[in-house]
Amino acid sequence: MKLLLFFSLSLFLISCQTNMAKQFERIAPGTDKDAVLDRLGSPRNITRMNGEDRWYYMYYQDEIRQQKEIHFRDGLVVYVGERKKPTPEIDPIAIDSKNAAVNKQMDDEADRKKEESKNAYTNYIKYQKKLKKEDEVQYLPDFEPIE
Repeated sequence: MKLLLFFSLSLFLISCQTNMAKQFERIAPGTDKDAVLDRLGSPRNITRMNGEDRWYYMYYQDEIRQQKEIHFRDGLVVYVGERKKPTPEIDPIAIDSKNAAVNKQMDDEADRKKEESKNAYTNYIKYQKKLKKEDEVQYLPDFEPIE
């Protein structure tokens, strides 16, 4: 009796696992959260990102692990499918490389200004001499001495 109960329970669980892929096909954009819970059960993980609730499901089909996600906006499904990768604009590696380029540009500008400030005093002295015409050689006329 116990053996029969064990096998029937095992068959039930296996059939639920294989039906998971079919259940995902039945979920379309516009389905509400309650209907998703009825068909798929509780998600493995839930996050909230960019104003959307994201439910993550994992199941096995033919001994291969499948991962799917469902996005909800205002309680209704807007996306069902494979796990989405971030778009290139919000991918952390792309953001880091963009920030590194901006930081390098800022560092170069700071180095240029630092070099300018080092030469600022000597440039100021040269400018003052030029204004006073001290940098030009002035010739005095030849006078004959008075006797």
